[in-house]
Amino acid sequence: DLSGWKAGIELGYKYRSLVDAKARFTYSPQDNDSGCLLGIDRPEYVIDAAINVNPIDKLSVRLGYNMRGNRNVYSLQYVNGEEYWEKYDLLNVMDLNIGASYRILNNLTVFVDAHNLMNKDWKIMPNFAAQKLNVMGGLSVQF
Repeated sequence: DLSGWKAGIELGYKYRSLVDAKARFTYSPQDNDSGCLLGIDRPEYVIDAAINVNPIDKLSVRLGYNMRGNRNVYSLQYVNGEEYWEKYDLLNVMDLNIGASYRILNNLTVFVDAHNLMNKDWKIMPNFAAQKLNVMGGLSVQF
């Protein structure tokens, strides 16, 4: 069983339909058997910030930042019939990202997103690396 608590604050600002900005901080102390799961990498704190700008009716541009601090992974190990928790320390993660979307029709949107703009090398889990700079684009259809 895993039990714990978390606390956070979220701030936002919106100016008509032109600008929408949000920032959020979440804190949850972590240990092998306590802490709220803020992700598979169990960060102690998470900072999210994003600003969306809609310069024209059909175009939306987003700039975002995500920071995951004091990340650890805990693994229950058994050795000679004894169990113990092994802790893997992971480095902090900072993801600067950008995206844009353009609504072609009311139900058809083309989009592009880019993450890890600083091209940092980091681990999602021990021995499991995240992609460096990565870009994804596509179409979104609503029915």
